[in-house]
Amino acid sequence: MGTNFFWLGVNFLIIIVLLILIIKKPETGLILIFAGGLSNFIDRIVRGGVVDFIKLPGFPWQFNLADILITIGVVWILKQYLKTKTY
Repeated sequence: MGTNFFWLGVNFLIIIVLLILIIKKPETGLILIFAGGLSNFIDRIVRGGVVDFIKLPGFPWQFNLADILITIGVVWILKQYLKTKTY
């Protein structure tokens, strides 16, 4: 039980940090990560864990829409970073 409370606390802190960053500078990638993280956080509170319900044929893992939002958000931020980076 202690481990679950620890991860719940970690999730809560990450969501708060993302919310502060979004308020300071709204960015699509951060908003997507925040939405996915908040969804997973609510799943952990309501259901006791995250529900993975999407299983693609030939793909070894299951995932959910929140995972998709987080992944797209990270890719979006990396794309923006690489676009502005000078080599």
